[in-house]
Amino acid sequence: MQQNPTQDNQITALASHQRNKLFRQIHRNHPVCCLYTRRKPKGKKTKQKFYFFTEDTENLIVAATVKKNKGTIYKFSTSSKDVKRKSPFYVGLCSDAQTKKVFIGAKSYPEKPGLLFNSIRITTGDEEVGDPIILAPPSDQDFRFPETPETPLPNDAFFLVAKKINDITNVTNPEYYTVQVLLGEETVLSLHQIAEDEFEAEISYPLSLFQAFCIACTLTNI
Repeated sequence: MQQNPTQDNQITALASHQRNKLFRQIHRNHPVCCLYTRRKPKGKKTKQKFYFFTEDTENLIVAATVKKNKGTIYKFSTSSKDVKRKSPFYVGLCSDAQTKKVFIGAKSYPEKPGLLFNSIRITTGDEEVGDPIILAPPSDQDFRFPETPETPLPNDAFFLVAKKINDITNVTNPEYYTVQVLLGEETVLSLHQIAEDEFEAEISYPLSLFQAFCIACTLTNI
């Protein structure tokens, strides 16, 4: 049964509203808590998926499907289904390797200093796993996100570094771990593992939900 134009317009407007919310900075005094989950592929025809749900788990915030192509490409949408780029639910791409597709939309950004993450800590219980990962200064690699994104801007150098974190978290350890991403002295993203594939996420200013989801996917991809 075909939808009428009015229904199509309503769906597009709602999808656009949901998408725009992903790119707004978190309020300075109101961190956002949500449930972050990952789903392993079942068989050759299914893809690995990642999700942000509201804290009560009732509503999907954003989802990602994974494709391997000269690295790992994450395709984000506000739908639980795999969507095409022309879909109103499509959000954007990020990758842990440089590809032509990664740079879609990047030209729309003016030159801005952006945000510089200076370290990432991983802990199990009260113990730190390894040393804090100190991110290289901008002169070596660019680990920045734009301050006020309107469309997704990939950040390849940051995602390439994220692979090192998997080397640490994939060690055989019966305890769950917590990942903290720091901006200066402030934790802007905390991922506290509560089950094998579930994390309590807390996102703080000046990140957006989109930025936090990019980081979460690349840090916890297995």
